[in-house]
Amino acid sequence: MKPRSTFLVLVLLTALSVLFAEKMPDRQLLPLVVLGLAMLKVMLVLFQFMEIRHAHPAWKAGLAGFTILLTGTLIATMP
Repeated sequence: MKPRSTFLVLVLLTALSVLFAEKMPDRQLLPLVVLGLAMLKVMLVLFQFMEIRHAHPAWKAGLAGFTILLTGTLIATMP
């Protein structure tokens, strides 16, 4: 994916976050949706703009796992 395409996807995901925040009728699911979209954005930035896609597979797995673990922890600790 080219950097310009990735940037457009990031803008689209941000717009989706705003749209969900304004229009979602079930406010209990809103943090899950927003955190999920944020996790996707973090992964896109890591692999496209920070050049992690060219790194050793251990770094790829570690960063992806950490991102998923952090998002899961945030979701689990929500009231």
